[in-house]
Amino acid sequence: TGYYMLLSSAKTPIETLTTAKAWKVDGLIILESKAADVSPILQEIKTPTLFIDGEKPTHAENFYNISTDDFDGGFQMANYLKLIEKRKILFISDAPQPFGVDLARYKGVKQVFPNVMYHAFSSDFEIRTTQIRQWIIQKQWQAYDALFFSSDKIASETMREMQDCGINVPNDIIIVGYDDSLYARTSRPQLTTIRQNIALKGQKAVETLVKLINHENAAFEIQLQSELIIRDSSTI
Repeated sequence: TGYYMLLSSAKTPIETLTTAKAWKVDGLIILESKAADVSPILQEIKTPTLFIDGEKPTHAENFYNISTDDFDGGFQMANYLKLIEKRKILFISDAPQPFGVDLARYKGVKQVFPNVMYHAFSSDFEIRTTQIRQWIIQKQWQAYDALFFSSDKIASETMREMQDCGINVPNDIIIVGYDDSLYARTSRPQLTTIRQNIALKGQKAVETLVKLINHENAAFEIQLQSELIIRDSSTI
């Protein structure tokens, strides 16, 4: 027999637990959780649970997680930027402090550029758009020769704002992203990025969860590989 899928958004572990219990789900897949949020969920719920890009708590049991090797993704991009002789790199995300996948990517960059700086725009689109525009107008980007964004989405938003201000990418500044999402392929110029196989990540997550539901053995951690994709936003 098959399973129905319920999509739900939760801001706290309590909301996650409440929804899972209310719907009496057979299994739970949770996206991008901090370690502090993972622990109470695993302590309270008996339902088979799997995380995608979750942070593992220090003393967690039965923590099943599907991820991409984001450290290596950041490392690959940093090495590429070094190869094209870029040295002043800024890593940009939408979290005040890097955690989870962003932290792994940032650490990968720091392996090549120990002094790389971190900058955060808001996770709220409207606020972020204003922040990006002001950041460009104030010419803060001129302190760097390459901007590495933790997602293609924010990279494409920033590139669009720069183009509106008459800034040429890649001649004036190089911009690179992460994910190889639709944003990377439809932006102009197209984004150099790190590709992660999101479809395979979802497939592995469902396969593992079904094993847990059926009380079968499953790997605690499955880590997929990433790939550097070079496009016009970094080639002059």
